[in-house]
Amino acid sequence: MSKLTKYIFIFLTSIFFIPFCRPDSAYASEKEDTIAKGVFIDTVDISGMTVQEAQSALKEHIEELRSKSFAVLIGDSTIVITMGELDYTYEPNNHIKHAIGLGKSGNLIKRYKDNKDIEHGKKVYPLTYSYNEDKLRQLIEKAAEKYKIQPKNASFTRKNGKFEFTDHELGSRMDVEPTFFAIKEKLDNWNRKDFVVHAFMVDVDPQFTKESLEKCTSILGEFTTEYKSSSEDRAANLANGARLINNAVLYPGDVFSSLDFLLPFSIENGYYMAGSYNAGRIEQTIGGGACQVTTTLYNAVLFAELEIVERSAHSMTVSYVDLAYDAAVAEGSKNFRF
Repeated sequence: MSKLTKYIFIFLTSIFFIPFCRPDSAYASEKEDTIAKGVFIDTVDISGMTVQEAQSALKEHIEELRSKSFAVLIGDSTIVITMGELDYTYEPNNHIKHAIGLGKSGNLIKRYKDNKDIEHGKKVYPLTYSYNEDKLRQLIEKAAEKYKIQPKNASFTRKNGKFEFTDHELGSRMDVEPTFFAIKEKLDNWNRKDFVVHAFMVDVDPQFTKESLEKCTSILGEFTTEYKSSSEDRAANLANGARLINNAVLYPGDVFSSLDFLLPFSIENGYYMAGSYNAGRIEQTIGGGACQVTTTLYNAVLFAELEIVERSAHSMTVSYVDLAYDAAVAEGSKNFRF
C-alpha cells in the first residue's frame, strides 16, 4: 500500500470514528448528571433524579415524617405530640453524592458490578433518624403537671351534737419515668405510623381519709364566757363571729387565723354597731364585741394545750375573763393565731 493510500485510509477512518463517538459521549454526560434507576434513600425513590431533585425529595420526606404525631392518654385526657416538636430528623450523610456516582465512578470492574447489582435488585441507602429526648421529657413533665388531679381530704361537721363525715377522694398523677421510656421505645422502633401510648398513672392519697378523721372526735379543750349584760347588737356580733368560725377544720401543721374567718367587719358580713376598745376609749364600731369570741377561743386552745402563734391583749381590762386571759383582734394590727 502506498503512503498516499495509507493516509487516505486513516483519514476516512477518523471521519467515520468521530461522528459515532460524539453522540455516545453526550449520552454518557447526560447520564452522569442523574441517579441510576432503582436507587432509594430509605423509602424515597430517587431514580433518575438530579442532585437537587434528590435533595428536595429527601426534604419533603422528612417534613412528612415531622408532621406525623402520637397521642399520650393521661387518665381521661389526651395530649398529641408531633415528631416536629421533638426535632425529628436524619443524621447527615453522603448518600446523594454516592448515589449520583453509582455505576459511573470507580474502575471498570466496580462500575460493572454496581450496575449489575442494581439490575438484580434496588440499591437502598439507609437513613439514621434522631429526635430530641430532652424535649420529649419536658413535654411529658409539663403534661404530668397540667393533668394531675389533686386528692380531696375527708371533712366533717358537727350537727346536733354529732359529727357528720364526708368521704375523701383519691387523686391521680402520671408516673413520668415509665411513661417516658414507653414512648421512647415506640420512637426507637417507629414504623412511620401514628401511635398511642397509655401513660402510667398512680393514685395519690389524700392527707386525711374518712377513717383517720373518725378517730379525731374527742374534745381537747372547751371554755365559756358570759355576755348577759351585752346589748342586743353586741350579742348579735358574738353570735355572728361564732358562726363564722364554727366547723373550722385544722390539719396537722395548719395555723388558724381568727381574722381570716371574721373579716370583713361589715354590715354585709352580718355585723352590727357595738362598743369596742380604741386607745383607752370605748367607741361604737361595726363588729364591736368580736374580741370576746376570740378570747373564748383562746382559753379553749389553752386547755387543749395547742401552740399559740400570736395573741394580743386589749388596751383595757375586760370583764368576761381574768387578767391576761384575753385575746384582742383588730383589722390590720391585732390577730389571734394558733
